[in-house]
Order: sequence, then structure tokens, then C-alpha cells
Amino acid sequence: MCSSDLVTASAIFKDTPSLDVLLDAGVRAVQSTPLVSRSGRMLGMFSTHYRRAPARPDDRALRLLDILARQAADLIEHKQAEEALRSSEAQLQRLISETPFMLTRCSRELRYVFVSPAYAAMLGRKPTDLEGQLIADVVGAEGFATLRPFCLQALAGEPVEFERDVTLADVGVRALRIVYTPDRDRDGRIIGFIASILDVTTEKQ
Repeated sequence: MCSSDLVTASAIFKDTPSLDVLLDAGVRAVQSTPLVSRSGRMLGMFSTHYRRAPARPDDRALRLLDILARQAADLIEHKQAEEALRSSEAQLQRLISETPFMLTRCSRELRYVFVSPAYAAMLGRKPTDLEGQLIADVVGAEGFATLRPFCLQALAGEPVEFERDVTLADVGVRALRIVYTPDRDRDGRIIGFIASILDVTTEKQ
């Protein structure tokens, strides 16, 4: 915690435009408390301005300012983390939308949890039409019979890579190059699998 300083004697404000602003506002002393994150990163400063100089808060006021500074630092750090998460999610969404690979995330019950726009487009559907649906109901019985053994391998914890001609309901036969990766929770339990799919029908033709 910084002590209260005379603004005219402080090296922080000397020969800066801030000094003129403070003096014009009638500020003669400033007490500043650094805002430090729990990880030790400097986030800013919490300042109290006084019209009289010298001026110094009593111990009770200093303790209160310290508490407020810690709360403010926590709030700022939380907001920054939210912004970073939103930015990462936006970048990931752009990547998913622009990549030629089709991506899905499926549960242990063999339902779609997430479907990329490219995968849905191959089936002539929208992602929201497929999420929550059983794979078998979407691709059809014949296509599911081809995919099911590989799905079970991934659910057993084994990454799988294969290429097959898959008959898709309402679409027809597509040559698909597929990678299934087991999807685990924080405790390491398998909760499903993630599929990366590339349509190589044109290549093969």
C-alpha cells in the first residue's frame, strides 16, 4: 500500500499533465493502493484523493482500502479471464467454420453433442438439427453399422483412424477419412469421443 503523497512533491506526477488536472480539481494529496491479482500480476491502482495536504487515512480506513483493492483486483482478473475465454471461443469457432475437416463430439450414448457446420452441410442439415440426436438415427442403419465398431473402440479408450465408404441416409455413399479420439472428463473418465472427418469422395473418384 502506498502512503499519501503531496501531489506537488510526488515524483509520479512531477512534470506530467496529470498534475495540472489534479490541481485544477482541487486535489492536494493522493493515497494509492496497488491492485494485485492473486497470481501477483499488477492490474492497476486504487487511489483516494484529498483536498487537504498533508493527509493520511487512519488505520481503519487503510484496512478498508486494502479490502476494497483486493475485491477490485479479483473482479478485474475475473473479467479479464472471461474476455480471454470469449476471445478463445470465437477463434475456435472461426477455425471450426473455416476448416475443410468436419468435426463432431459424441456422447457415450452415441448422441451428437456438437456438430460443425461442415458436417451438418454434408448431410443437408443444420447443426442444431443434429445435436442431441442419435448417430444411428441421423446416418441411417447401414451407415451406422459401418461406423459402430470404430465408435466402440473409441469409447474403450483407443484412438481410431480409418477410411471407409459410408452409406448416409438421404445422401448416399461418401468416402470418409475419419479419426475418433476418446473424450475424457477432468478425472480421466471417458465421456464420449471426438470425430474429425474428411470427405475424400471426389479424391477417390
